[in-house]
Amino acid sequence: MTPSVIHSLKYFLTASSGVPNFPEFVYVGLVDEHLMLHYDSNTKRAEPKQAWMSRVTEEDPQYLKRNTEVSKFNQHVSVVNIDILKKRFNYGFDGEDFLSYDLETESWVAPRQQAVPTKHRNDMLEWSIGIATNVYVDFEAHPCRESGSAPTTT
Repeated sequence: MTPSVIHSLKYFLTASSGVPNFPEFVYVGLVDEHLMLHYDSNTKRAEPKQAWMSRVTEEDPQYLKRNTEVSKFNQHVSVVNIDILKKRFNYGFDGEDFLSYDLETESWVAPRQQAVPTKHRNDMLEWSIGIATNVYVDFEAHPCRESGSAPTTT
């Protein structure tokens, strides 16, 4: 039996508006701080960024298509949210944290007053808590977890 090795899994979504030479939306996945998945509004497709990801896509042929569709949905939501933020901040936002999720208290945290309406909305939506916590549950079965070593950059 191969001993389990614990890895970290993080996803980052970045939405922007009016930034020259930068995509309007970028979604990346990292394992142990190594980029493993990338989507942006210019290419409009999820792309693997690690050699070991070929095993994932062989075992799950719909993986990239599914991540592309999820990313397109997130892109649409992010564009709408950017418009909402522009109105709330009167077009002046400095890029600091807007909203985060605290796994210990299982609650959304609004570090700025303008984020409070979004925090309240998310607190009422049970699925939003599921999104924030299920990433950790789903990662338990990820193939790189079984490999016994950290992924390498390609």
